Amino acid sequence: MARARGKRVPPVVTAAYLERVVGTYLERYFTTRFHLRRLLMRRVYRSARYHHVDPADGEQLVDALLDRLERARVLDDEAWARGRVRTLRRRGASARSIRAALREKGVPGAIVRQCLDEVDGDQGEPELAAALTYARKRRLGPYRHDPDQREVQAQRDLARLARRGFSYDVSRTVIDAPDVASIQERLDEE
Repeated sequence: MARARGKRVPPVVTAAYLERVVGTYLERYFTTRFHLRRLLMRRVYRSARYHHVDPADGEQLVDALLDRLERARVLDDEAWARGRVRTLRRRGASARSIRAALREKGVPGAIVRQCLDEVDGDQGEPELAAALTYARKRRLGPYRHDPDQREVQAQRDLARLARRGFSYDVSRTVIDAPDVASIQERLDEE
């Protein structure tokens, strides 16, 4: 590839070039239409600036390619969102933080709500279960090794759960629990 003043010259955007870029990217990552469009448009704008062409032509090529990928079900925002919600719930993420993460990737709110309902549907208190998972991973509240430190660190633990998007009530339930078994019983009842 040619270089201009030590920098790589961006290639001229063509349908074939975009397909190669998308093929390489989708081999490694499953993503949303919004995210892939943003990635491709950065390349289109860089190329248009360098070659002094109208970026609207590249934008039309990008949109046509993305439409084709959606029709072929290669890009599926709903499937991506469902998988991402499952992953984040397993990691101990709150519904609020999940909504924010998916909004950042351009997933519509209706799809996010639907996926959260699907994933959380069989659990009685999904927020409490997620908060408990996060507390276990970070050794907060009842998971602290030193029981004497629980009271000293209670406010700090509450703040950590709040920053992760958990409500005060859920955070307080986890931090004030006498032991893990009492919360686990509450989760198992429902």
